Amino acid sequence: MSIQVGRQLSPRLLLNSCPLCGASRTRPIFECDKFGVDWELHVCDDCGLHMTVPCPNDSQLAEMYSGDYHRELRIPGATERIFGQKFRRYANWIQRFCPPGRALDIGCSTGLLVRMLRDRGFDAEGLEMNSSSAAWGAEQYGVKVKNATLRDGLFEESSFQLVVMADVLEHTVTPLMYLGMVRRILRPGGYMFVSFPDVASLESRYWLCLSRMTGKAWLWRNSHIPGHIWEFTRSVAERMFRQAGFEVIAFRRSQPEPEVDLSLVGLLALPTQLLRMPGINRLCGTQMEFLIRLVD
Repeated sequence: MSIQVGRQLSPRLLLNSCPLCGASRTRPIFECDKFGVDWELHVCDDCGLHMTVPCPNDSQLAEMYSGDYHRELRIPGATERIFGQKFRRYANWIQRFCPPGRALDIGCSTGLLVRMLRDRGFDAEGLEMNSSSAAWGAEQYGVKVKNATLRDGLFEESSFQLVVMADVLEHTVTPLMYLGMVRRILRPGGYMFVSFPDVASLESRYWLCLSRMTGKAWLWRNSHIPGHIWEFTRSVAERMFRQAGFEVIAFRRSQPEPEVDLSLVGLLALPTQLLRMPGINRLCGTQMEFLIRLVD
């Protein structure tokens, strides 16, 4: 991944107000240098929403998620090996609450979750902005994957029983507006599955503390700026869902596998391995999973 931009220095405050609560103050808590840009993670003092400053522009976002993005998944068996267990949990959990109907997986990558939902009786299709992943998934899994991003008019209003956004909403430029577009394509009482990490989880706080103590920004493994434009906590996420017209039906946590080679951090990673133990992962896991329903 290579974003061809000149070095930019982000000012301490680029936002006039928090996009979630309207508060006038945000403050920087973390900074890093990626792709020749100095990025900061800001937090709203009032509601706790975390945001990337400056916000990546359209050309930067397009380059982040095009070309080789998720290339490692476009190999037979790779998506199953990396995400198969997690996607099965998602599909089984969704099935417990949501009756089969037309379903849309936004940001579906290679389409494995779409296939799993179809196998469970849903009339499922996918939406994926990476053209290579969309084409590969449609051929590999025999599902419909549209190469596009969600926009008003792309689908008829009230046409879906279920919309899935697994690790996607934190990448959108305007999450409340995005939820508004989802609201319009959902049927009355329709469901939405949403997942993303908790920036205030025990794991996240542990790595942030070590990062600050050592002065090594890369140690905060839970900071994904600028790829994650927003970072959420449970309370912030639930406030956002309510503002968008949804109610939370079910919530749970899980602990994902490490995203980096733990040998790079050695014994420092040992405390975080406890979070993958059964029971502890459901109570303190970093990954948050929500099933929400459109309020009539």
